[in-house]
Amino acid sequence: MGREGSCGRSLGQRREVTREYGLRLDMVEASNAVDALVVAVGHNEYRQATPAELRTLCRGNKPVLADVKSLYNRHQAVQAGFTVFRYNSIPMTVPT
Repeated sequence: MGREGSCGRSLGQRREVTREYGLRLDMVEASNAVDALVVAVGHNEYRQATPAELRTLCRGNKPVLADVKSLYNRHQAVQAGFTVFRYNSIPMTVPT
């Protein structure tokens, strides 16, 4: 993986992240698909998204969904094609 990141919100911290960590943040959109999503905040826009909607923002066969706040139904996320990571749990994937 490269050292680029994305964010779902156009927040003022973009410059700070670039300065502190050397990362460039872009918006997460289907046209700018990512290998993994880290959902670390419980804002309403994230709570309202379904795993299937999130999957449209990802590329590859098994993107990772790091669901830090446990916002999403784990089984639905796996069915949408994610490898799901949550703190205090074992990563879950669909058996092949």
